[in-house]
Parts: sequence; structure tokens; C-alpha cells
Amino acid sequence: MQSKLIRLQTRKQAFLNEQNHISRAKRKARIRTLIQLGGLIKLIGLSDYCGIVEGMDLQLDLEQQGRAAQLLGILVDAYADLPEIPSEAQMELWKNKGIQLMKSHESRKYY
Repeated sequence: MQSKLIRLQTRKQAFLNEQNHISRAKRKARIRTLIQLGGLIKLIGLSDYCGIVEGMDLQLDLEQQGRAAQLLGILVDAYADLPEIPSEAQMELWKNKGIQLMKSHESRKYY
């Protein structure tokens, strides 16, 4: 009876460890995506436009909160102007513009 209890506890712990690993992996993937989204904002110059410099604390510093709010307002306006259902042609146009900007950035990055 004791060994069965130990086996069950061991299986339970293995299951919990696996769930913890999955949660950690999901958090890491989420953080990576958020960082990449921030990189896209930086790439097009919106952070510079709002006077946001790398290293600023956009949450705790009141002055920086205003700059973050400006950036968010710009994004809200841009989002509001998007068509509810964009055409395939429009999606392709946006994709091509993005690819051109990324390629341009990559070529400047190494020189």
C-alpha cells in the first residue's frame, strides 16, 4: 500500500513538473513575441517620434507614462482607420511594405 502511494505521489509530481515546464515555455514564448512587437514599433520609428528612448521606464516614471500614452493614442488612431476586413490585395501590399522595411533595416544593421 505504501509503495502504491509513493508511486502515485511520484506520478503526481512528474505531472506537476511537466505542467510547470509548459507554463514556463508559454510565458517565454509570450515575452519573446512582446519583445518582437516592441522591435517593430522601434523599427518604424514610432518610439523616436514620441521621444521614447531605450531604457526608459514607461510604467513608473510619470513623464514617460505620458509618452507611452501618446504612442498608444497613435496606435489607437491607426487601428481605428483600418478596414474591418482587409482585402487580400491590401494584406499583400502591407506585407510587401513590411518586408522592404525589414530588408532595409537588415542591410543597415551590419554597416
